[in-house]
Parts: sequence; C-alpha cells; structure tokens
Amino acid sequence: MDTIKQPFNLQDDEKIVTQVKPQKTAFMLVNGTGYLILAVFMLIFQVALAAIIGAATSSFLIGVLAFIILVVLYWAFAYFSLTMTYDKYEYWITNQRVVGSRGGIIGYSINSIPLEMVADVIVNRTVVDRMLNLSTLTIMPVGSQGYYAYGGGSSNYLQALQQNQAMALQKQILDSRNKRKK
Repeated sequence: MDTIKQPFNLQDDEKIVTQVKPQKTAFMLVNGTGYLILAVFMLIFQVALAAIIGAATSSFLIGVLAFIILVVLYWAFAYFSLTMTYDKYEYWITNQRVVGSRGGIIGYSINSIPLEMVADVIVNRTVVDRMLNLSTLTIMPVGSQGYYAYGGGSSNYLQALQQNQAMALQKQILDSRNKRKK
C-alpha cells in the first residue's frame, strides 16, 4: 500500500493494511457541536439582554456590535481549532495492530492496540451520527471496563466514518485478530 510517512515506526514484518482518516465535514460537524451550543446560548443571552435594557440606547447598540465581533472571533477560533485537530486524526490497521493518532491544537498522541488484545469492535451511532449517516468504531481491548479504558481513551475509537466503512473496518479488524490468534 502506498502511504505517506506515518508518525510511528513499523515493527518487524509489520505492514499497513488500511489507512483511515475521518470524513472532514462530518468530523467538523460532530466535534463542533459544543461550539454551536455555546454560540446559541450566547445569542439567547444577547436577546434577553435586549429585552431587559431596551434596543434604543446607544450602549446597547455598541453591545450588539461587540457581540457580533465576539461571535465572529469565536467561530474563527472554533474553525481553526477543529481544522488543527482534524489534521492530527488518522488511523492505521496493520497486520499486527491498530494504531490511532489524535490531537489538539498543541499536542497529539499515538496509541496502538495489538490485534491479539482486541476483545471486540463495536459500531456506535449517536443521534447526530444517524442524521449524517455516520458511525464511530470503538475498539474494546481485553480487560477493559469501558470504552475509554485503553490508553486513556485517546485512540481506541475511530469517529466520523461512513456507516458502511465502519462495518467493513469492524469485519477487517475482527478477521485480522482471529488470524493472529491462530
């Protein structure tokens, strides 16, 4: 498989089988929901303030202008933040393990789960996922007590995948695990 340089070293006899990146638009929508909710609350606050103060005062008009500037700056930061985060999300399935790279604006982490340690692979679909025809693939390692038990939850789930892609990856990981256990 022809790939760009991955941010981890392959082990002896290890080959990348699949390289997966979340869908960008879906990733931005799913992870930007918190930003959207905060902006809605900011708008409700501004409308409530308008009802209390009254729209005729010049200080209120200055407040409205300041609010608009604040919202524009907020959305610019949100877009920048989500873009930087998206650029650091990538997953690789090798013939020996599943590797995930995740990060934020400043840092990132790369975690791997050996195929022999995969207990289950679960396809999750939230309400937002269903509306966008997306799925999140959660890899449950042996001995885990929840979705985020392995590696602090930093890379054992693959989000913003098309539903059929998630189902195919689930089958691929479980089949690869079964081959490794033989």
